[in-house]
Amino acid sequence: MLHRGTPPPVVLRRPIIGVMGSGREPHVELSEPLGTWLASTGCNLLTGGGRGVMECVSRTFSEVPGREGQIIGVIPALPGSQNDDNVIPPAGYPNPYTEIVIRTQCPLSMHPLTGTELTSRNHINILSSDIVVALPGSSGTWSEIQLAIRYRKPLILFLGEEGDDVDIAVEEFEDIKIAKNLHEVQVYLEEALERRRLRITSSFHSLGSPNISSSPNTTMGGGGGGGGGGGGGKEAVQQRQQQQQQQQGARQSPLSSPELVKGGVGEGREEGMMRNGAAAAVGGGGGGGGGEQEKVIGNEKGREEGRREG
Repeated sequence: MLHRGTPPPVVLRRPIIGVMGSGREPHVELSEPLGTWLASTGCNLLTGGGRGVMECVSRTFSEVPGREGQIIGVIPALPGSQNDDNVIPPAGYPNPYTEIVIRTQCPLSMHPLTGTELTSRNHINILSSDIVVALPGSSGTWSEIQLAIRYRKPLILFLGEEGDDVDIAVEEFEDIKIAKNLHEVQVYLEEALERRRLRITSSFHSLGSPNISSSPNTTMGGGGGGGGGGGGGKEAVQQRQQQQQQQQGARQSPLSSPELVKGGVGEGREEGMMRNGAAAAVGGGGGGGGGEQEKVIGNEKGREEGRREG
């Protein structure tokens, strides 16, 4: 139970990597190795929950033994069904590898003119992701790229060696990161995860709260480098707690010093013994009173017997 004025505990949340891409073409040469590697990072995977890239990356992610992250799918609604009592997802949604299904009433996600409107579930995809990886796709993927830029999400395009032929207009954004191979994606994600870890631990320091708890399934970073990032996050939390304990010891009141606490325990024990002795004395007095009462009764019996004999 938290006492009044105690800051609530801060839970280290598992990172979510959003993978966006075509709902028709799986682009297996990109999706399969990406899904396998992401599963080794301990992060959660988020997709639009459909076919194509979304299904392929989810399948390989799910096939990694001992993975800790889960597969999240944000599902759109069939246009027109949001007016009915039962919102219907399009055919193929969710794909069979989606573990956490988030259904929405949002129908607009695939059209280039509506994919960024508020009734598009693309906003949920991007805002729920800590980092966004965009694979080849069409208008829906392009609108998600625009939203990632709008919401200032770490973003990398994984387009492969033939990326110049992908139908995504990125030339207007000069600073957008484009990767041609998985290694470039790994380096970018590990750096982004480390920045996230430092930002979170910095916020812990500013809060100055020792009530920091870590879910048993929480990681702060990815794979080889990211896993180390996770350990670094926990070490920073432990160091912070030790520093706060030392500061509390330095500010310790004289009334709570070990010597006085020890003396207080002794005084309490002595006082208890005195109380027990008084209780015993009272009990003994009660016993004595009982003896006197028996003596009086005996004398009266003797006098009565003497009168009968006389």
